[in-house]
Amino acid sequence: MSGTLGSPLIGTADARPGSGMASSVKAKSQTIAVGTTLPINSFLVGPVVPRGSVLLDVIVDSTDLDSNGTPLITMATGVAGTPAAYIAASTVPRTGGRMRADVVGALPAVMTADTEIRATVTAAAATAAAGTVTITVLFVPPGG
Repeated sequence: MSGTLGSPLIGTADARPGSGMASSVKAKSQTIAVGTTLPINSFLVGPVVPRGSVLLDVIVDSTDLDSNGTPLITMATGVAGTPAAYIAASTVPRTGGRMRADVVGALPAVMTADTEIRATVTAAAATAAAGTVTITVLFVPPGG
């Protein structure tokens, strides 16, 4: 059999539609190093979901970004103009852990343009701590 199969692996080039593996669910992931300055309304840029794709899930993994005994930081995840489109203000960055899409009715969503997924700080940390935030999206590419 000849031909090339698309790779469904995280971190590979944008998925392309086609038969077999190329038309299945894809994952794209972006890890962002976070310093000790993360003011309210600042955002972290994650993966771009291609135009025409159907976004199925958004997953955000965070280390502990607030070392205070009474942490305050919260984050939402969405798109430019709608920062909490997929994940409402989450307290997970206070201790570290995983957030998943929790906004009722938001997914699945068809992307009408190449769409950048962002995590936005909705409440600043009491004592900001350096760490990482990884944004992962699961989607079916156009024509899939």
